[in-house]
Amino acid sequence: MRIVAAAYSLAGAGGSETYLVTVADYLQRLGHDVWLYAPELGRSSDAAGALGLRSISVAQELPDEPNVLIVQDGIVA
Repeated sequence: MRIVAAAYSLAGAGGSETYLVTVADYLQRLGHDVWLYAPELGRSSDAAGALGLRSISVAQELPDEPNVLIVQDGIVA
């Protein structure tokens, strides 16, 4: 499955950022194609990259038809 996990920011390492990266990591371990999206990248997206996750900040780079959306913030929904 193609999964997009989105938040407004992955610049810090707070609760919502950590949660999203953890969920994305485990979904990827289960064999899913996971994309992290946030307009603001940083500390959490760097940690995600160390886990082998993709983090992007440009919506146009997302897959055309994801199967699942996991959205942390309404502004990126």
